[in-house]
Amino acid sequence: MAARFLLLYATPLLLAAAAPSHGLTQADVAKRVKYELWDRNRGHELLKSWNGDPCSPPTWEGFTCQSKDNILVVTKLNLSSKKLQGPIPEAIDPVFQERSVHETTNPAVQQLSLKSIQSATGNMKTLIGEGGFGAVYRGKLAHGQEVAVKLRLLSAVRHENLVPLIGYCCEKDQQILVYPFMSNGSLQDRLYGEASKRKVLDWPTRLSVCIGAARGIRIAYYSTQVLSTRSDVFSFGVVLLEIVTGREPLDVQRPRDEWSLVEWAKPYIREYKIEEIVDPSIKGQYCSEAMWRVLEVASVCTEPFSTFRPSMEDVLRELEDALIIENNASEYMRSIESTGTLGSNRYLSMDRKMFASGSARMDVTKGNLQTMTSLPR
Repeated sequence: MAARFLLLYATPLLLAAAAPSHGLTQADVAKRVKYELWDRNRGHELLKSWNGDPCSPPTWEGFTCQSKDNILVVTKLNLSSKKLQGPIPEAIDPVFQERSVHETTNPAVQQLSLKSIQSATGNMKTLIGEGGFGAVYRGKLAHGQEVAVKLRLLSAVRHENLVPLIGYCCEKDQQILVYPFMSNGSLQDRLYGEASKRKVLDWPTRLSVCIGAARGIRIAYYSTQVLSTRSDVFSFGVVLLEIVTGREPLDVQRPRDEWSLVEWAKPYIREYKIEEIVDPSIKGQYCSEAMWRVLEVASVCTEPFSTFRPSMEDVLRELEDALIIENNASEYMRSIESTGTLGSNRYLSMDRKMFASGSARMDVTKGNLQTMTSLPR
């Protein structure tokens, strides 16, 4: 099991009464769990109190034992409020059969009952979104906080680029996560949603969103080891195209050959026709070289064969390079404007294009996406 530096909580476990294949008793496994936790929680009072058999009176704190065939066995381990740090002890794996495991880096995350979630959402009345990870419903908790409730998700991590987790529920056959409701709407609302919610996002803002999302996905993967890197990379590539073009991933209201955003955009990218696919609302506001980097990333992320797609590490590196290029181009233009060298916005725009095309090219180190090609000069 890969190390995951998280707090352990609400971890229902079923312990076999004996494990002949491993030659371990229940007490052996419990001691190993204690020793593994001790490395990162040296001197913790809870661990100091664990001695002997976890089910021998008194039962170890955090353990729940039940009688099975007249033998006391561990049926649950709950360390939610113990402030223990470190990975899930590997000693658990050989003997414990996991029914469900829930982890969080935030000890303030609350466990909610299914009944309270049904009450908060009006029995899942208001559907506000649906994706590959499940449906999302709008609700309001008892203390008045508006929330978005997501079904069928197993885990989450805390990071500045990810929506914070408020609570969770694992009851009966339901696995539910509760997040703050984002009252300002989604990225899609801003790009191509209802006219009342739509707002023009300038290119620097869009580029920052790309990088923030990439960091969030990267952190989520390395923290949980659950996300499928290649499938998530493809989805992220589609989001990049949405951000650049201001179009929906699938729009059957358009001509047939434009239904799929990926299929429509790729020929233009292959032919270096950036202007043909960039959102009209940001035309003339970006450095072409930076935009090209983003489109290159989007193109390789959406390769049909997953083995040809880059890792999120490489994706993030290329996007950060694009931001450096964009910032340097903007700084260059500001310096020219401040000297009064150019006399009109028309010439400023021309100079920006000349700078991006290579006449005033910067020395920026490329990332490791070997399949990318350079902008033709």
